[in-house]
Amino acid sequence: CVVCALYPVRPMSIPVCISRATVVSCVHLTCHRVSRTQASSVVSLAVALGASLRELDLSSCVAVTDASVRAISTSLATLRVLRLAWCRELTDWGLLGIERPCLQPLLPSSHTVALSHCGLGLAPPSPAEVEAGEVGPRLSALTQLAELDLANCFRVTDASLTQVLRFPELRCLHVSHLCELSDAALLALSRGCPSLERLSLAGCYRLSDGGLAAAAPLLRRLRHLDLSRCEQVSDSVLDALAGSCPWLRSLDVSRCSRITLEAVERLQAALPELGDVHMRSANGQDLAYAL
Repeated sequence: CVVCALYPVRPMSIPVCISRATVVSCVHLTCHRVSRTQASSVVSLAVALGASLRELDLSSCVAVTDASVRAISTSLATLRVLRLAWCRELTDWGLLGIERPCLQPLLPSSHTVALSHCGLGLAPPSPAEVEAGEVGPRLSALTQLAELDLANCFRVTDASLTQVLRFPELRCLHVSHLCELSDAALLALSRGCPSLERLSLAGCYRLSDGGLAAAAPLLRRLRHLDLSRCEQVSDSVLDALAGSCPWLRSLDVSRCSRITLEAVERLQAALPELGDVHMRSANGQDLAYAL
């Protein structure tokens, strides 16, 4: 097993690695915070490693683009772990494998104002554009993925999430702070990823009790769930988890102001495996320690 770590990256290190990729099999490739001029070279290195690469971590590589993700989806079919957290240039277009028009418009002003804190600016592709514009494999072509991290990819919305989160072997999914993730996307990913054991939904404030209750029966293997800062969820979500997720071991409902300590106690009584509950209040105090 060979691990390649490229952070910080020296100017000549990536081309040298690419030239040697044919003779070195790298299983894990980690490259954080590379410059914009080096981003394409990093993806070229990953593609050159090809079938030997199992884990690719590009977290916080702000220069990773939609073209980068299309290249990954095309060439790394045996990838098991893909981490793209904080890749802020990544959009629905890249996950869907389609080329974004050069003059693709901004979101309507009302949406832009409402979502300005998420860093959004591009309108997601319409269904017609998705059907007509596909130029390469979608992210869902990586059928062997066991872990996927899209946390804080602020430009990713339901337009792609409802279409590409279809990974039968996926065990771990991080979609925290995707402010456009809705109940529809949650239901789609629950259906498309039946093997999920760890799911992080922190800060997905559009999620509701109804959406989580509908998804819970599809997540029976779930062991770890993070709902912190999901501001709309209430005690009824915990009742749904009690009836549908018997193997749940850890739960984070910090900053969920509508969830009560009494509901957490009921959940722990119903699920003997649940031993780790976090319920931090706005001031940082973990109320679950009182259980």
